[in-house]
Amino acid sequence: MKESIADEIKRVEITRYDTLSKPMKACFLFLSSVGILFAIYFMFNFAIRGVTMEPTAYYYLLMACYSSSVFLILPARKKDREVLPWYDVIGAVLTFAMAFYFFLHAWEIGNVGWVPPNAFQFSIALIFSLLILEGGRRMADLGLDPNLLKKNRIRTLSPPPSRLRNCIKIEGGSSQEKAENLILRLRHDRVL
Repeated sequence: MKESIADEIKRVEITRYDTLSKPMKACFLFLSSVGILFAIYFMFNFAIRGVTMEPTAYYYLLMACYSSSVFLILPARKKDREVLPWYDVIGAVLTFAMAFYFFLHAWEIGNVGWVPPNAFQFSIALIFSLLILEGGRRMADLGLDPNLLKKNRIRTLSPPPSRLRNCIKIEGGSSQEKAENLILRLRHDRVL
């Protein structure tokens, strides 16, 4: 029996947005909406009482909104696609709280620096870094498929070898004509 397009999409879908409870969906949508509003506020350089947002603070707010959302919608394992485990909720709350703490101290971090950091600053920075790495692992989907490196090679910006072989066979009389034809072909292949 042929699989419908909707069934195929559900089979390959890695997020668990459809299976989240209504409060968690509302939380995810709220964080996403607030992140978009902060981005608009910063990009258009709006000011409230003459104060604009500092770039460091803006980045920490975006991290609070979007990095915490990663734990809500991307599962750590295949079997967690249907349910939201407690440790993902804790990861989302910790990521939001730490990024918001960094937002509150963004001016100090950006202009004064935390050199050397005290024990509290070092510990939250270390935990936050580990949470960000875990979020990146989930976004890259590295933990869900153990044969990932065998099946999918890492794609680079370089063109496939077949395109390079075609580029070598350049027609034209002079070397300048050959160079121009090469550039035109590379632009056509969207390499340049």
